[in-house]
Amino acid sequence: MSRILSLLRVRDMTDNIVSDVVNEIIRAFPFLPDNLFVRAGVATLSVILLLFAAGVIISGVSGMIGRILAMLIGGRAAFVFRNYLTWPGTVHHEFSHALLAFLTGAKVIRISLIPHGQALGQVQYRPRGGRILQALQMSLSSIAPVLCGMVTETLLMLKVLPLCDVWWKYALFGYFALSIFLHMTLSREDMINLWNGIVPTVFVLYCVFLVTGAFTG
Repeated sequence: MSRILSLLRVRDMTDNIVSDVVNEIIRAFPFLPDNLFVRAGVATLSVILLLFAAGVIISGVSGMIGRILAMLIGGRAAFVFRNYLTWPGTVHHEFSHALLAFLTGAKVIRISLIPHGQALGQVQYRPRGGRILQALQMSLSSIAPVLCGMVTETLLMLKVLPLCDVWWKYALFGYFALSIFLHMTLSREDMINLWNGIVPTVFVLYCVFLVTGAFTG
């Protein structure tokens, strides 16, 4: 029950953020008609831009952490730490891909958590359904590490951090939070799949916001 309440709290926080952005944009451009159709469009654009901004910030901070580690412990040691000693982040990254692919209707064929070449892990899935649904599966599964990572990090802050009362608990919390964060970045293949399906995804988001009124109040 507490886990469900935490997820609802995360959803409410996201709803409030996007709703505030929508309201600010509507106020900033008074020539825009204030109706559900416009608000749904602004909400769609806001969500896409917020996710893009989150991805850019995450990549930038992750790179900065990598450079700081390289200065402190050397480039090779930093590479090993960031890519291999933060294995829980790899697990979270790959299962995020698999989860969103599965939830959107794709068939998950294989999940690999063993490094191979430059890939630390891999998820193979087969899109199913019509072209719009397949594009949605590709886009959402591609950006899944960012989406799921934001949810997981928020839950860690809300539910796990308050339980830390001794140094080793703080250390474990920091390790898992950092591991997940460092692996929230998207690969080149993820970005390609994301942009290949971005138009149908935007259309579906707009329809969802238009029908449900989510983020438009």
